[in-house]
Amino acid sequence: MRPPLLVLVVAFACAPEPPGPLPPSSAPAVDPAPSVPAAPPAAPSVAAPSGHVATDSSPDEPIAPIGVPACDAYIAEYTACEPLLKHEIAGGHRRYPRNEAARLRYLHDEAKDPGLADACKHMLEQLRPHCQPRQPVTAP
Repeated sequence: MRPPLLVLVVAFACAPEPPGPLPPSSAPAVDPAPSVPAAPPAAPSVAAPSGHVATDSSPDEPIAPIGVPACDAYIAEYTACEPLLKHEIAGGHRRYPRNEAARLRYLHDEAKDPGLADACKHMLEQLRPHCQPRQPVTAP
């Protein structure tokens, strides 16, 4: 059965009209901004070795105490051992002594880590074998 023609005409007459083009805006046209040269790219930053943090103190200045005797002993030994640890520091496996002290100071002052003294004792025990001067290997 076919729908009556009148139903089709009414259906099309009541259907919403598709949107047409937008009427012109009454706002004045805006001229494009004058071309401004882009800022030159920033110089590439030279990344510091892994674990290195810039500090305000000079490298010759002594490292301030942490405030935990075991951590102060660890940092003193770590600093004295730095020449033997250079390869590990450069490889990113250890931090520079000043950065290690800053990390421990943060854990003591900001994080209030209750196990910090025990951790420093354990780290000192692990550090000592790495700080023994290595004997050169001689051929028999």
